Amino acid sequence: MIENMARNGVSVSQIAKDVGVDRKTVRRTLNEDRAGRTGERERASVLDPYKDYLKARLEVADFTAQRLFQEVRERGYGGSYNLVKRFVGPLRQHKHQQAVLRFETLPGQQAQVDWAGRFGEMEVDGVRKTLSCFSMVLGFSRYQYIEFTLSRSLVTFLSCHVRAFEYFGGVPAEVLYDNLKTAVLSHIDGEVEYQAEFLDFAGYYGFTPRACRPYRAMTKGKVERPFPYIRSNFFLGRPFRDLGDLNAQARGWLESIANVRIHGTTQERPQDRFAVEREKLRPLPVEAFRAVERVFRSSTRDCVISYGGNFYSVPHEHAARRNLRVEVSADELHIYDGQTRIATHGVCPGKRQRIVDPKHLEGLRPETCQTPLQRRLEEVRSVGPVAGQFIDGLVKAQPRFLPWHVRKLQEMLFKVGPELLQEAMERAMKFQAFDARTVQNLCQRLRYGAGRGEPMPLASLLPEVLRRLGGGEVEGRNLRDYDTLCGLGQEV
Repeated sequence: MIENMARNGVSVSQIAKDVGVDRKTVRRTLNEDRAGRTGERERASVLDPYKDYLKARLEVADFTAQRLFQEVRERGYGGSYNLVKRFVGPLRQHKHQQAVLRFETLPGQQAQVDWAGRFGEMEVDGVRKTLSCFSMVLGFSRYQYIEFTLSRSLVTFLSCHVRAFEYFGGVPAEVLYDNLKTAVLSHIDGEVEYQAEFLDFAGYYGFTPRACRPYRAMTKGKVERPFPYIRSNFFLGRPFRDLGDLNAQARGWLESIANVRIHGTTQERPQDRFAVEREKLRPLPVEAFRAVERVFRSSTRDCVISYGGNFYSVPHEHAARRNLRVEVSADELHIYDGQTRIATHGVCPGKRQRIVDPKHLEGLRPETCQTPLQRRLEEVRSVGPVAGQFIDGLVKAQPRFLPWHVRKLQEMLFKVGPELLQEAMERAMKFQAFDARTVQNLCQRLRYGAGRGEPMPLASLLPEVLRRLGGGEVEGRNLRDYDTLCGLGQEV
């Protein structure tokens, strides 16, 4: 009856009044009737041929509507984006609401690994670097290892693994990753391609690497969920001197708090469950794996190669060579010419530094092994002992802008001479003002006597000029000579 009245144009309010029910009841009844008839009157859609494909793609991963729209367009779909969005929206929402079965592992079976950023920055040698946190968690016990680093390179990644295995005292059967670039190269048709050196590392320690399906980070929740806990319970507001001090404090926090608390999921202490899991871990190899990054560099004429924003010396016999092999571990850098190792240095964590072994330059003429900056420094030092002391202070006070300051000092040496320059440097050192601009200002004052309590330049020079003019010491000249010189007096 309600439906017939609505078809005859009776309003919802009038129907409710005539039938004696609420208007909401009338609207709900009419909507149910319409919903029951949609199946009969549903029209064909341009999206129909692609609906099965869209459903299948959502089973693979939780793709966005925009991504799916691009894919069906490549397959001939000519409709709008909104049509795809309206169809995909309920399917994605239903997928998010689906219950997930918790995945538990046996003792010693699996560990999970991940990085976390957003821990701020640290300044190293004047360069600010991002601070990251590496974490490995054993699946059965939730026993955890963390380490803070300033790099996410492959060498750092593998070195963190080595220290984590040593902390656990063994190796799990498999390790799960979330498609980190340092481990996983690509996913192709369900097959995972791993980094070659990473596979060598896994084979050396005898574990099987596992990669999560793309867009399925929930698979490794055991290692991801503790990161907010690490940030709030350990890192936030904690003072530390350097990276070594931070990691020492992190190790103490693991042993005194994180691994001895009652875990929210297992309701047991990770340390107690780890006592059972430790027996199931595989034994460590006799020697730890040495993670190495291999690159090729060319040496310069001043006997250095460039790596990581710094310069490392090579013996002068190997200057200006191409294809020198550089092997970089966590703390050492080795340089090879062919199969011969020619240099070893400690890795410098900063930037724009020169790491030079003096033995590499022995037997070389000074002018051939010095850089332009070093030659300028030696030129200014040679002025005298005061200049040498000032240069020593300048090198410490102005490391970033040292070339500019040295060029300014060279210019002043040419303009005012060594005696006046050293006097200005001596005055600047009394106030610890190791700055070329300060020396330049002092040179100008001393040059005209202002720094010695003498009259200002104009007051001292003007009487002398007038005296020489009155005494005839200035040679007169006929102004017609200037006209001739400029071509003004010639006849046209």
